[in-house]
Amino acid sequence: SGAEVIDAFPGLVTKVILSGVLPEKFIQTADVAFSEIIAWSTLQYEGQLYEEDDAVDSDVGGSNRFTLRDGPDSGETAGTLLPAGKFIMPVTFEPLLQEGYYKVIIELGCRDVRGGEWK
Repeated sequence: SGAEVIDAFPGLVTKVILSGVLPEKFIQTADVAFSEIIAWSTLQYEGQLYEEDDAVDSDVGGSNRFTLRDGPDSGETAGTLLPAGKFIMPVTFEPLLQEGYYKVIIELGCRDVRGGEWK
């Protein structure tokens, strides 16, 4: 729930490593047992690095904001739930083509043993 600054280089893939622990009570209250954690990710362009008068002209598709990896399956990464509710998983984003500020949006969910997914 905080903001972090990550340096990324244009033309190279960006990888974010997610890690955490699901509370034991959350795991025990699930109606159907689950063993996978799912992360739905979006990388959203927020703006340029410099003020208007310092910026180099660039085309951002006619909009001040655009999104990479948007849609139901385009940004889905799954990882195995480890003992004691721990998880760790890499989320890889395609190369950035535009210099600027980006927002990474991650929603976590679970996949149960029947293949059902929920956030």
